[in-house]
Amino acid sequence: MSELELTMMNVRKAYRLLALYQERIFKMTQDIAQNFNYEFYRYMSNSRNYMEDNPTELPVSSPGWWMLPMYDMSFLYLNANNNANKPQPGEWLLDIYIYSDNGYQEDTQDNIVTPLKFDNTVEESDTEIGLYAIYIKKKQENYTWYDIHMDIEYPRAGAKVRNDPYQKIVGKSYKATKLLENPESLKNVLDDFKTLLAQNDIPV
Repeated sequence: MSELELTMMNVRKAYRLLALYQERIFKMTQDIAQNFNYEFYRYMSNSRNYMEDNPTELPVSSPGWWMLPMYDMSFLYLNANNNANKPQPGEWLLDIYIYSDNGYQEDTQDNIVTPLKFDNTVEESDTEIGLYAIYIKKKQENYTWYDIHMDIEYPRAGAKVRNDPYQKIVGKSYKATKLLENPESLKNVLDDFKTLLAQNDIPV
């Protein structure tokens, strides 16, 4: 087997492993949402995604990283009784934020992504999953949950609380293994997140 044939075999292995990882993420997000009696609203890519943003442009001059699925993505859930088009004070949106490789780096000036030149190696990096509540304090006329979420800045480490006149954002980033390892480990993370919500007067 030539070096190129071996590389192609490893690419096929990577695709199959990635598919299994993403299926595991799908199930985890559903398990988390059911814990709050929330229903799926939509998913949103938080970074450049040529498959969504530029379907008529051939991305020959763009980093291949930008076409990778689920490396920086939010799965959004709402209470079944909430209207996605009319957020009301006292309601909150659950954002399950998938950050598959926190070693990701981008040269923002030249829009260059070169994985082999990231400062942190694969071994030094981690996979993170953030749990965030976006709580409505004051209604914004003609704003949907989509509009509100588009304005959110994403904290990626530790517990975060951000207040502005209209929303309160409470959340925390966890190592993915803590949520994916087993049901008991997931329960411990959710208990920690619920405690954080209670400390910030967000009803669970």
